[in-house]
Amino acid sequence: MSTKSKNILVLCEKLDIDFTSSGVGRSKLLRCLGQSNNSLTCVFDQFHETRTPQIEGVKMLRLVKNTNSIWLKISKFGKLSAVFHYLSGFNAEFRNLLFDWKKAIEKELHNNHYDVILVLATGQQLTTFFAISQVKTKVPYILNFHDPYPEAFHPAFERKPDLVTTKRYKIVQKLVEKSLAVTTPAKLLLEHLNKYYKILAKGVVLPHPGISTSAPRQKNDKLSIVHTGLLFGQRNPIYLLEALQELIAEELIEENKIHVDLIGPSKLNETTFQGLIDALKGVVNYSTDRISYQESLVLQESADVLLLIDFDIEESPIMLGKLADYFALNKPILALSPLKSETTRLLGKDYPYQSPVSNKPVIKKVLIQLYNDWKSGQLAKVNLDEQQAYVSCQNINHIFNNQVLSKL
Repeated sequence: MSTKSKNILVLCEKLDIDFTSSGVGRSKLLRCLGQSNNSLTCVFDQFHETRTPQIEGVKMLRLVKNTNSIWLKISKFGKLSAVFHYLSGFNAEFRNLLFDWKKAIEKELHNNHYDVILVLATGQQLTTFFAISQVKTKVPYILNFHDPYPEAFHPAFERKPDLVTTKRYKIVQKLVEKSLAVTTPAKLLLEHLNKYYKILAKGVVLPHPGISTSAPRQKNDKLSIVHTGLLFGQRNPIYLLEALQELIAEELIEENKIHVDLIGPSKLNETTFQGLIDALKGVVNYSTDRISYQESLVLQESADVLLLIDFDIEESPIMLGKLADYFALNKPILALSPLKSETTRLLGKDYPYQSPVSNKPVIKKVLIQLYNDWKSGQLAKVNLDEQQAYVSCQNINHIFNNQVLSKL
């Protein structure tokens, strides 16, 4: 395999680092790839943020958007836009965005020589996928799936695809067939997608990178458990809170010796959930305030245990982005995840602090073990060195160069 530096054009949508999990994940991946000997230029878009990310080793080019196109004018006529939506899979507004992407890609390919195109998309929108499908070029491209696509194929939301979804799915199928390689952050996701795209032969597992901070670690006088990020129905801490409430009532955990932080946006409106938060006042700090990605890293660094809440389903094939950061910190993880999940696969089935999301008896046993290990100083002996190395930039670049670019 040649180790010659490659000129790579990266296409990245929704690079909103403090607003979307995909924005965080993409920025971390770019940060790692920027440390390689390859030359990277990234055309990116943002939906919320306006500050251009500064990523060492990567030339960043913001997507130029046409705000006065015929497609935007058509989009104001709902019924006419709907016709395009159902005929092609894209409404007028989305077609305008695709045209902007197509124009930007063609400009870069015309003005510069690229060896390969890396196409990064969000979980469901896949604007960059559909944009590259409209570009005629001999430059090979690599597709990166963040989640199961379409959402109808996600185990947590499985259903029969509607007409528009089916049209989009067929476009992605053809893209996959023509691609140089397909990467996913999880082995189970690669296997899951293979049911719909037949990608095992060209698929490569490229895990989410982990980022840690240099903040000094502190010794807490309470067992500190932290979760940052979105909470919603399928990833719900209610069983954990019920287990904790019962253990305190049973005096198996001292109320003044444990503290749980649940920080970030929430789609939980359950009366039961709010009642538990009220009942555990002083033990659980629940805040829906949005904090920056950097602030979340600092908060995680200060904790004794990092809480991960996966989907409450039989099989979860995705690798949650925060799991990579947890591995980078090399701290104990309280993992609420299905037995068949990428989380369990990476932690190992014998990892002591894991339970299915809604299995309260098991959660209680795990909490008691965590609490007793913390009291006896045994938490410090938890070793996730292998996992830490797995999500390192060094390993990310090794995989990308030796398993992905080697296909050129």
